[in-house]
Amino acid sequence: EIIPAYVDYDSSVGSVDGQYSCDGIAGLTSLLATSIVTQNISLNQGWSLWSTYLEPENGSLESMFEEMISDVIMVKDQDGNVYWPEFDLNSIGNITNGLGYQIKMSNPNELSIDGLLIPFDYDISVNNGWGIMGYLHQDCFNTEDMLSPMIDNLIILKDDEGNVYWPEFELNSIGNMCPGKGYRIKTSASTIFSFPSGDGARYGDVYTERPVHFSDPINTGSNMTIGLPLNAWESTPSI
Repeated sequence: EIIPAYVDYDSSVGSVDGQYSCDGIAGLTSLLATSIVTQNISLNQGWSLWSTYLEPENGSLESMFEEMISDVIMVKDQDGNVYWPEFDLNSIGNITNGLGYQIKMSNPNELSIDGLLIPFDYDISVNNGWGIMGYLHQDCFNTEDMLSPMIDNLIILKDDEGNVYWPEFELNSIGNMCPGKGYRIKTSASTIFSFPSGDGARYGDVYTERPVHFSDPINTGSNMTIGLPLNAWESTPSI
């Protein structure tokens, strides 16, 4: 959702003349364009972990859960603070960018958040020991790739279904980290962490090619054209 803004433009000089109008207010000499984004987060019945890649205009938990308050039993942060609607208690206050939260629902519902996008590489303060991490990308990406910048300090990462990323044993049953989800994390030292880009590149990784041979071709009924540049080969392949 984009806030409408209109700029007077003089085509003879090919530049903006510095006069703006926004929502009917004219004569402005400067303009800051912002966009409001909506994120919908599915919350299951019982306990789960959630986070958001948005910074709401009003980040208080009372405001965020106002439309679904009858289904919310409790929200907890990583420090043990709670939002407990039944007793009108909110020791969490406002949510913190980059952190995740635990929630208990009496019924499944969908949390709708409107706000400004948080940069995916926003600096997140990760405590020593256990904490709850949020996820700031708008798409799902491989957990190993996303946490590679903190691999030396990472002990284990858990999702709310009991899946883990456990680097010591090269185990990743989480698969991808996804928007809207929160994750329990244990580290050996406090650190400032930011998510890498989602291009899938991990510096320092070594990939080993393992050829796979098939005894008989299978006709799938589909076709694909693949182009290979000649400079990709030490010696040109032949039939």
